Amino acid sequence: MDTINTRHTGFTVRLARPEEIDEVLAVYDDARAFMRTSGNPTQWSGGYPSREVLLADIAAGRLYVCAEEERLLAAFVFFVGEEPVYRTFRGDWGTDSTHYGVIHRVAVRDRGRGLGAAILAYGYARSPRDLRIDTHAENRPMRSLLAKCGFTPCGVVDYGPAGERIAYRKAE
Repeated sequence: MDTINTRHTGFTVRLARPEEIDEVLAVYDDARAFMRTSGNPTQWSGGYPSREVLLADIAAGRLYVCAEEERLLAAFVFFVGEEPVYRTFRGDWGTDSTHYGVIHRVAVRDRGRGLGAAILAYGYARSPRDLRIDTHAENRPMRSLLAKCGFTPCGVVDYGPAGERIAYRKAE
């Protein structure tokens, strides 16, 4: 367990546990609702990420949660290694390294507390100083957060039927 500090208080960051899947799903439900009200009606449609996807992330040891006591405030995927979908990348990462940090599926329940920035800082501190993330073009809040946190757009990732995403990178 790690503690990350936001501008309001510290939160515990830890791996998600299978027995809290319903609360993790609730965090993603809240994030989907926020996306719809902020002009992003198509990202994470059809109940994505599903219970099965999140349980697979938990089993792989890459789904993290931010908690305040036992209440889950945010969830995200983080790992170091190669992301297979990034093989569809069109653009310039600035390196051909296959060893980098990846963050996916950032979902924040309690907005306005600095959790998004803290999650990005958490991933960057634990990556080989090369952190990659992608997001939907209509996800203006995330795109704004990425810019504020020093990420640079560098190309496009193709998710097939789910569409393309703008790829970002932060490196030393």
